[in-house]
Amino acid sequence: MSDKSILACKRCKVKKLKCDAEPKTCANCNKAGSVCLQVDSRSKREFRRGYVEELVERIETLKRAEQHRLEKRTSRGQFDPISPTSSNAEVTYHGVGSVINMVRIVEAAVPSPTAPPSASVAPPLTSMHVAYATTMADPGRQPVTPAALPSEDVAQSLFSSYLDGLHLLHPFLQRSMVLHELHETYARPEARNSQSLFRVNMIFALGSVSLFRGGLHHVSPMEYYAAAMQHADAAMGLNGLLHIQAILLVLIFSLQHDVGVGNKWDLARVAMRMCIESDFHRSSRNPDPMAEQMRRRVFWACYIADRHSSSVLGRPLALQDHDIQVELPVDADDDLIESRREEDQMLRGPSEVAAQLHQIGLRRITARIGTQLYRQMPSRTPRDLQAAVSAIEADLDHWREMFPVVAEPRTVYETSQWRDLNYFRERLKCYRLLVLTGGDPEDGHGNGSLASNLTRALHDADQIARLYQSLHTADKLILNWTCVHDMMSAGFSTLCCSIALRQLSATMPGTSETILAVIGILEYIAERWAPVRSHLEAFRSLARRVAESDQQGVHQNEPRAFTTTAVTNAAGFGTDEAGPDTAVDGFGGEGAFAGGANMWDAAMAAFLDAPLDLDSIEWGAIDWGAMEILAGDMTGGLPVGDLEGDGV
Repeated sequence: MSDKSILACKRCKVKKLKCDAEPKTCANCNKAGSVCLQVDSRSKREFRRGYVEELVERIETLKRAEQHRLEKRTSRGQFDPISPTSSNAEVTYHGVGSVINMVRIVEAAVPSPTAPPSASVAPPLTSMHVAYATTMADPGRQPVTPAALPSEDVAQSLFSSYLDGLHLLHPFLQRSMVLHELHETYARPEARNSQSLFRVNMIFALGSVSLFRGGLHHVSPMEYYAAAMQHADAAMGLNGLLHIQAILLVLIFSLQHDVGVGNKWDLARVAMRMCIESDFHRSSRNPDPMAEQMRRRVFWACYIADRHSSSVLGRPLALQDHDIQVELPVDADDDLIESRREEDQMLRGPSEVAAQLHQIGLRRITARIGTQLYRQMPSRTPRDLQAAVSAIEADLDHWREMFPVVAEPRTVYETSQWRDLNYFRERLKCYRLLVLTGGDPEDGHGNGSLASNLTRALHDADQIARLYQSLHTADKLILNWTCVHDMMSAGFSTLCCSIALRQLSATMPGTSETILAVIGILEYIAERWAPVRSHLEAFRSLARRVAESDQQGVHQNEPRAFTTTAVTNAAGFGTDEAGPDTAVDGFGGEGAFAGGANMWDAAMAAFLDAPLDLDSIEWGAIDWGAMEILAGDMTGGLPVGDLEGDGV
């Protein structure tokens, strides 16, 4: 910045002193020991001298980093299918309600353990971004060698593991077709082709996940994945149904493994776009009944993936529900469909697509939470939002009631725990939104009050933690990124809501067991997935900070309401022109998080695109004074020592 472009600072103007052109602070302010401020001529906003220059330098640094990233990507090709991190580490957008923004709220409410509240620079957890999992170049990770075809007996056990497990939730492959393909692979080696080898190895990879984790299979799923990727070009070069199935295989595998193998949202969006191009979203009447059913199953598998990933990242849906005309899959097994005896399914119990049908119903509600609640939030009053949440909650209750209780469930997807886990996850999204708006100011202490919504959100978060705990105890816990995300979401929601309830001096349910359950599950996963250690440490650190703040009585001021400015600043959404307690359109300023609408977006894997990478945290400056949203005495919190336990 040239000397001529630096205007006189505010202090020198007021005192009519000659101001020099020093870029950081003028000599007069330096001598007086005061902050050298400049005033923008248009907006009249004050900012520290040198701030603009620092921003320019920061932009240049980011440009150089981006250029280096692009050059590195170009040097190794556009897509390296063998590398688990071929999409490289990019900052992922997190909409309102994402876990990262929830951390910002909680961290803003408690002081840093390494710096006083007045410190201008502190190492916050909230500067962290989502990065992809460890690469194969990392010291602790062995290079992946493509697996050879296993013996036929082992291959059949891997296929059975897949077809009796993940396939029941994602039945986008035809059972008879893949079994025939497996038979041909071993019976006629000369007839093998790249397309079939891709599918066979991807099924090996998916089927081996649970077996490898349980010590029942010695070949890593990543080795089968690497073998499949040797034939990826041929599989991805197909058109229509086969291409979409190939994308879904990669997508489902990436959700089950502890390393990132691609951006899940991108994969889901590409698959849905191909469905639209093939008119899979439109109603049709294929004379071949099984071909018609596979068309439907593939489309609705893409629908589920799109709704889930869009909800997690707070992004728009690929296709609105009112544009979908295709019917649901028939609730029957393949052989009954082919023989046109679908009605006989009642004699067998749950069909091969039963779990998918239940998931479709749930994801329709997920889509409504995003479109009818979060997207329309700025234009609705708290009372309107409360009514909308009540309607969605009624649909969730109906979905839960219609979920069949199976005496002897084949998989976890048919258990009451899995049903309730999905139910409370979606309910938590709704009540976190109501917590944000501050509740209905005319409802007093009724069901629409802030205290009531906080209590319900705490209850739902506690239920999520307890359900995962019961699955772990029963040895039915499925390790995937949704599990990690659910634990982080439940944990940070608990911290956030408990702080707000203390602020309201309301009766607060105990939260220690919830926090310890979250830590216990994360510890269990971190022992098996190294990247999750960062998630565990991030949550444990912030939970400990909340507990220490409680025990030490850091905040001893009289209770006051949380302010919009404090909350929005905490999450990085401060406004320029609003006053200190200005409410966002449609909301009052009474609530614990009133006006902080932009912090929450359409929540929920969760860190779908990868784990937290604390090693690459960019520690930034934080104005702790502006973020002080917690006041009053915090009592009845967690004992600090309990956070160091072995967990559940």
